[in-house]
Amino acid sequence: MKWVLGLAGIAVVALAIGLFVMTHRGAPRVEPELARTEPTPPASVAPSHPALAPPAPAAASDDDEPTVTPEVARTEREQLLGHTRSTGAAHEVWEAQGTALLAAFPDGTTRDAGCYIAGCVATIEFRTEAAYRRSVTAWKASKGAKAWTGGKQVTDPEVRSDGSVVVGVVLSRPD
Repeated sequence: MKWVLGLAGIAVVALAIGLFVMTHRGAPRVEPELARTEPTPPASVAPSHPALAPPAPAAASDDDEPTVTPEVARTEREQLLGHTRSTGAAHEVWEAQGTALLAAFPDGTTRDAGCYIAGCVATIEFRTEAAYRRSVTAWKASKGAKAWTGGKQVTDPEVRSDGSVVVGVVLSRPD
């Protein structure tokens, strides 16, 4: 009888080892050097729904000066704002906050402001390039801009022949 219990014990141990091997087969091996490295965070996190993702912006240059022509800036602004508007009108709890933030450019005139499923957008006009630079800097540093938890994007400036500047602003939905 003792030998039957011994065989049963060996069978249980063999079964446990077999299950362990089957469940861990193909599992990645961690080398000691790799275990100490930090994972690289993703460059960006995609929105939960593809329709909410704006078109990819043009490649940025190494300096802060815009390198696009007025025509390219206008086209990119119209496409970006048009994409956000195409997601459909929305009446969200954050709409008043977004609309107020779009109207908060110190030296700018806000036009065509509205909120949509993907966020809020507006066209902002400035009388001069200097006014544009001051206003955008002050806006980005404002309490309202810091309080907005969604993304904030200001398009490349379209500098018109009279020296005025037009940009588009997109406030991605904050949730």
